[in-house]
Amino acid sequence: MESKILALSLILAGIASAQTVGEVKELAEATEGKLTSLEENYLETKTTVAGLAKLKISGLAQVQGQYYLDTGLVSSSRTQQQTYFRVRRGRLKATYDAGNGSSFVTQYNINETGLSAQDIYFKWNEPWLKTFSVQAGLQDIPFGYEIGYSSSTMEWLERSRFVSNAMFAGEKDVGFVLGATPKVSGLDVVEAKVALMSGWGLATNQADPKALIGRLAAGKNFLDAGVGVKIGASYYMESFVNQVAPVAAKAATKYKNATLASTPLDSVAAVKEVTSDYYVVDGSTNFKKTGFREELDANLIGADFQMTADLSMIPGLAGAKFSGEMYTGTAVGLAGSNKRPAAITDALYQRDLLAWYAAYVQNIGKSVQTVVRYDVYDPNTSVSGDEVGAWKPDPKDAKKKVSTNGTSKTDLQYSTLYLGLNVFLNGSTKLSIGYDLVSNETSNSLKSTEAISDFSKDAEDDFVTVRGQFSF
Repeated sequence: MESKILALSLILAGIASAQTVGEVKELAEATEGKLTSLEENYLETKTTVAGLAKLKISGLAQVQGQYYLDTGLVSSSRTQQQTYFRVRRGRLKATYDAGNGSSFVTQYNINETGLSAQDIYFKWNEPWLKTFSVQAGLQDIPFGYEIGYSSSTMEWLERSRFVSNAMFAGEKDVGFVLGATPKVSGLDVVEAKVALMSGWGLATNQADPKALIGRLAAGKNFLDAGVGVKIGASYYMESFVNQVAPVAAKAATKYKNATLASTPLDSVAAVKEVTSDYYVVDGSTNFKKTGFREELDANLIGADFQMTADLSMIPGLAGAKFSGEMYTGTAVGLAGSNKRPAAITDALYQRDLLAWYAAYVQNIGKSVQTVVRYDVYDPNTSVSGDEVGAWKPDPKDAKKKVSTNGTSKTDLQYSTLYLGLNVFLNGSTKLSIGYDLVSNETSNSLKSTEAISDFSKDAEDDFVTVRGQFSF
């Protein structure tokens, strides 16, 4: 419109100064050419702007310092190092919404150690019922509440010990997620997700996808009371194949020139000679198993709730949030870690676990937030106390120890009381201070002269974290 008004003004000015009809006609043709050029430039700019409007760039930087209260527990090799500075998260995210029900998301984490992918997926929303969607690629594991909760808005500094140190460490996996958001009378939100994922998380592996995950959540806002409630339930099932690769040399030795390629894995000879060990750590003495391509299943269930309440009727207070989660079932991990196996050659350890947390968040005014959370994680409910790490002298060498039930410090229960304070400096910047009071289960079987390895008493491994966050 502005270009047309400008062109009309030029024409009128030219007519006013023109001496003949020919001059007026010549001036009009020249002005028309300029108008056409302006319109072409405008349309080109409009197309570019429209394309950029579909692209959203967001980011996050979390820089922190941590101070450990005991110098002997930080590291056995650097026992005097108590303070750490690091970039906890440096995220850069791009979301392209095509406007036709399809979108694409890519996100990377950048810190002092390098660059790693966090999200690479596309999402398609069906246009007919406007209820179902398909999301495919590297994305959050749809289990529980914490995993999918944004790191930029999370009130506490880190996710629960179960999520951070067990099967969902990394929070991401590759696969397909079918989602549904049906409208249900009496509820404000209903969300359902069913996922088929690789089961290897951020590790690169071409093994058959084995993880089946489901989640159902529903929420209701009671506006008159200023209260909102949301509950959810999750299920995770995965089969890990105990591979023969670690002991494939047995076949080569037995059959001299034989290899796994020339000796079929389903042959009688291979079945007899090519086996590998796996471990069912349930407190029994026959924890060590031997089999041929045995499958170990991980089955986990979870329940979560979140409740928000408007407490502005109390002077100085604002909104409050109560939340909690519980997880239980059977997990598959490693000898020294409860995280998922990262390679098909890893020896598998199966354990029963129980984990839960409860949290209370209180907003004070518009810029201050206090947090209290209690987090419990028992990676092996089959053993406790001195049973953890139980051993006997090696009959072949009295100087060595032999485990009587396959347990170690990996099987100790931990509980953590977190006290946090968040100060919102402006719409983009937040300062957080957190104090983690960590308690571990004790076992006289794990007594040691080194503080970092002595679990016959509660380790003095509390720490303080100060973190600055900028997000956009």
